Amino acid sequence: MIEYRKDSMPKKSVAMKILSAYGGGVTNVTEGVEYTAFGRDMEVLKFDQTLKMTANSSGRMEVYVGPYGVGKSFILALFQNLAIKKGFVVMTAEISRDKWFAGTTYDRQGLHLYRELIKNTAIKGKTSSAFDLILQKWYENLRDSTSGTLQDIFSEFDRTTSDCKDLPMYDDIRGAIQTRFKEINADVDHSEAMGFFMANITKKSDAEAVGAKDYIRESGWFDILNTWSHLFVKAGYKGLIVMVDQVDYLTNLQKVNRQQNYEFLLSMWNAVNQGRTEYLSVCLFAADKLVDDERRGTQMYGALDDRFANATRLDILPPSQLVGLLKKLKEIHEFAYNWESQISDDDITSFVNASLENNSMSSNCVRPISMKWVALLNDKQIGNDHGMNEYVEAVGQEAERESAEETPEDSGEFLDD
Repeated sequence: MIEYRKDSMPKKSVAMKILSAYGGGVTNVTEGVEYTAFGRDMEVLKFDQTLKMTANSSGRMEVYVGPYGVGKSFILALFQNLAIKKGFVVMTAEISRDKWFAGTTYDRQGLHLYRELIKNTAIKGKTSSAFDLILQKWYENLRDSTSGTLQDIFSEFDRTTSDCKDLPMYDDIRGAIQTRFKEINADVDHSEAMGFFMANITKKSDAEAVGAKDYIRESGWFDILNTWSHLFVKAGYKGLIVMVDQVDYLTNLQKVNRQQNYEFLLSMWNAVNQGRTEYLSVCLFAADKLVDDERRGTQMYGALDDRFANATRLDILPPSQLVGLLKKLKEIHEFAYNWESQISDDDITSFVNASLENNSMSSNCVRPISMKWVALLNDKQIGNDHGMNEYVEAVGQEAERESAEETPEDSGEFLDD
């Protein structure tokens, strides 16, 4: 079972990051997230099962949907934190105007998404840009377990990855990894091989220059992640967890592009959940319109609708859990700044109830409430105590602003339906 750390205190440096994140309206903190994980026990239990499946050479693809402000990005950050602590490699990205699962031949939005995933690779001790560090550590382990010559390092690499030869583009990846090992051995600062791993190479001649025969293409990037999941296990990790946020952005696309992306998602779903991949799990996060919108959501694509119908629904935190969160933020604030706020549990309960009741809030709650709560603590700590009513009103104003920003307008992308 994964354990939260809600009953203990982070280091002061981490405490400051938590307060800065919540105070700035960013609830998907990447460090210390386990200290403020309230009300997500069932989601964590389910994800723990996913980690166990992935480590046992299986895996699954899961979809998490909920209203704006429910905390999807927070849960993504929580899952990332838990996975890397258990020894997995985690890749994260967001769907956006230029990053889709399946893009056009000209714009290659699929490759943009792949590049973002590679860029946002995380491992224990490094929560971003860890891809090359994995290769460096792998090289060092191979060097230490052999005589240390490149020939012996390559031989040991081939021996340990011999059962990966039939994986997509294994030979190309193998050649580029050998090139990277040569660069590391020569203490070269700039890596030519990373251009291949990042899918920045688009010519066979350039691929051959780094030891590969071909380059990563738009249509095959997810297959490459399957190959990486196996190789990461050979490098000493338990598997690969891929997490993609803002998947509901697909509903903004033209019908032909949406259908293409839904077809890609279906192929991903079948590959992962039918056991055609190993050591690989995928978690998608989206507003509930992805599965509920009959015109633009997954309901328009029957085969995918059947699979996404069982998406995990994320509910807003009940008042009791919001009280627990604000109490923890108060304790972290007092610890970080070495002061006593004199705020009681009843004061916190009153703040939460007033924020919910006075502003008729039903969804956009965690971010604006926690944001204004940290503002209250900051002001109170320096002597600017305005009373809670002013901050309760500010919660409502923040929620209204977020609702306005998150309500999509027809942007010219809805051209044919």
